[in-house]
Amino acid sequence: MSEFQGFIGGSYQHSSINVACQQSLNRFVEANTGTEPNKTILRARPGLKLFCTLPTAPVRGLWAGEDRLFAAGGSKLYEIFADGTATSPVTDNEIGDDDDHTPVQMFANGNQLFVVSAGKGFVANGTAMVQPPLQIGTYTDLAISAVNNTVISSVLTPFTEADVGSYLLITGGGTGFTLQLVKIIAFMPATDTTPASAVLNVPAGLLGATGGTAEEYSGTEFLVAVTGAYLDGYFIAQQPKTGNYGIDGKIVRFCTPNNGLIWEAGDFFVKDGYPDSVASIIADHEELYVMGRQTSEVYRDSGDSNSPFASDKGAFMHQGCVATWSLSQLPGGVYWLGGDARGALTAWQAQGFVPKPVSTPAIEQVWRTYKRVDDAIGYPVVIDRHSFWVLTFPTADLADDDTPLGVTWVYDEATGFWHEWGSLEGALDAQELHQFRGRCHAYTGLLPVGEGEKLQPRHFVGDRTTGKIYEMSFDFPDDDGTDIRYIRTTPHVAADNKRFFFSRLFLDREAGTAEDEPSFTLETSDDYGHTWSTPRTATGGATGAFLKRVQWWRLGCARGRVFRITQQGTDNGPWLGADITAKVGK
Repeated sequence: MSEFQGFIGGSYQHSSINVACQQSLNRFVEANTGTEPNKTILRARPGLKLFCTLPTAPVRGLWAGEDRLFAAGGSKLYEIFADGTATSPVTDNEIGDDDDHTPVQMFANGNQLFVVSAGKGFVANGTAMVQPPLQIGTYTDLAISAVNNTVISSVLTPFTEADVGSYLLITGGGTGFTLQLVKIIAFMPATDTTPASAVLNVPAGLLGATGGTAEEYSGTEFLVAVTGAYLDGYFIAQQPKTGNYGIDGKIVRFCTPNNGLIWEAGDFFVKDGYPDSVASIIADHEELYVMGRQTSEVYRDSGDSNSPFASDKGAFMHQGCVATWSLSQLPGGVYWLGGDARGALTAWQAQGFVPKPVSTPAIEQVWRTYKRVDDAIGYPVVIDRHSFWVLTFPTADLADDDTPLGVTWVYDEATGFWHEWGSLEGALDAQELHQFRGRCHAYTGLLPVGEGEKLQPRHFVGDRTTGKIYEMSFDFPDDDGTDIRYIRTTPHVAADNKRFFFSRLFLDREAGTAEDEPSFTLETSDDYGHTWSTPRTATGGATGAFLKRVQWWRLGCARGRVFRITQQGTDNGPWLGADITAKVGK
């Protein structure tokens, strides 16, 4: 009997399975840094436990900070508390949705929450959810009528009928003005004794006040955003492409420092290193990555209040982003699914502004067989010293009725291996393997309601189809009561086309810890993974049977063989390796 070399490994599936058909489903490689004989093991992914359910679905985004958790459920925004209650943090929590339920991003500046949802930008200021209008003018000589304090005028910049529907942010000046955002609801033409005036929805301050200052914002042009970021006090919004030429699709807007309600029409910069449209943006290590469709650029805060973002010409990258929502930030840098004019489809990591491929040619060939890749969704999970980039292709792999099952690939910075996460769905007698349930992730503690206890930090994920938010932990042996299926498909066992006589395969694992006796099936393939034998079952021992071995005997002979071990249930103990007994013939 000898160690089965290559049994511990990740997923490596070539488009020709004669080359490679390895798979690690719901198990990942973990290195053992001690002096034990097992240098690497296959550890089970974390399981899920229901924490709460949002009133609206699906869960499109999570944001955590200062022991607070905000969640986007369908077209609504909620705050989650330690007791599992979900309440609206503002009077109007509407953030919009679209047919694809695209991801929601959230960013905080200490006082406001910037929400990017369904192509629009919103700001929650503690009392209301506002889609900020764009600034179109400035007033320095406002006067309030001496008769009605909802009527204002300006001699230097007279109001016109076109101003009806726009907004004024009263910023000060004179005395007696109330600092606030107001709306112009009517226009009063000039008379022989009064200038042209605007009627507001609320009082502007005290009767007869003069010398006021205000910024005017459009009532028809509101902030739009595909993706967002936060850097040095600025909320940043990627502007969508509308189909025009010129700088269309290359504009990135930024707000007034530390105030997400003020977006001046002229406060933007243009991706100008290469004439491709912006696909996504992300802030990392005090730098703003502007990812184009074919190239990527890096911007920094220059300190210039008029034009704060300047590009670093030495950080230009000739790799673009092909999936807007794949962009993710891990401890090792920025990751994205990308390509360029040469047509590559590769997973990249930015290392010192030099894109490093982290996907393998075999995995890339599998990705190219998917119906779509531009809708891929990525997010980071850092847990037990593993930094996972969870990358889901929601429309990959169709069921018999052409329903997208989706596929979730996971890259581990700790080892450089890829593996897969999947969730079982459907009736017990007809369960299908779908993409992982978790669509977004956050790690935080939670504030109590009233005098309750604070919830200590833990991992949360939002369900991709329902309003459920789960806790995620290695302590949970299933997905909210549903079994997890584990699969390891091995490398090919072959040497110089010689015949192998296999007498025994032993799976080395942690035994005796599961409540129910686990069951394992073994399938073999002698044609490189094209067809498989009838499954053979072996049991793993009940609670306390710590020395129970999982093994299969009389495995026949072949000139090349692939083994596939499948386990389904609540036994999530590690697989330490495998031993195989075989003789080599001619």
